[in-house]
Amino acid sequence: MKVRDMIKSDYESVVELEQKVWGREGAGYEIIRSRHQIFPEGSVVVTNDDGQIVGYAAVQRVTRASNDSWFIQTDNGYITHTHDEKGHILYGIGMSGDSYGVSDLIIDYVYQKFIASGLCYMLVLGSRVPGFASWKHKTGGNITEYIRSRRQDGFSVDPELMLYQKHGFELLFEIEDYFPCQDSLDYGAFIVKR
Repeated sequence: MKVRDMIKSDYESVVELEQKVWGREGAGYEIIRSRHQIFPEGSVVVTNDDGQIVGYAAVQRVTRASNDSWFIQTDNGYITHTHDEKGHILYGIGMSGDSYGVSDLIIDYVYQKFIASGLCYMLVLGSRVPGFASWKHKTGGNITEYIRSRRQDGFSVDPELMLYQKHGFELLFEIEDYFPCQDSLDYGAFIVKR
């Protein structure tokens, strides 16, 4: 598999991937097109050995990080009013993949392209916390307790947070009403990689 910058002819395949991975929440054609037109360097794809797209991610440059919902931080995913060419912070809009190792490739590629190169000084994003609803049902605990809970190996009990922690992301705080997700009870976690 290899990562490359997205091109216009990838739009349809990326939309299909988004729908496959995220269902109704997947980004549609107009959102994919808008992100790419506004910030072409911020849209990347992963292709398999046959050249099929098996991964996609989009980022934007911003001047501030906040605990706002995903919709506010990304202009409903379109980035029309939220991307700032002079932004020194890279904000992860979304990532999808249907093959093992896709997220590893994307995170490394984006980090090298924007952070290690010095274009931006940190990568931030809100992560869903898909293990929270079942954990809360079992323990009665709250979101702060959940995102601070660790397995014996030191990683988060949440599978999505654990993925990011393995890539060097640090957890900063929880975000209420981050994104509609039953498994997360609409919460998110704000994470950063410097």
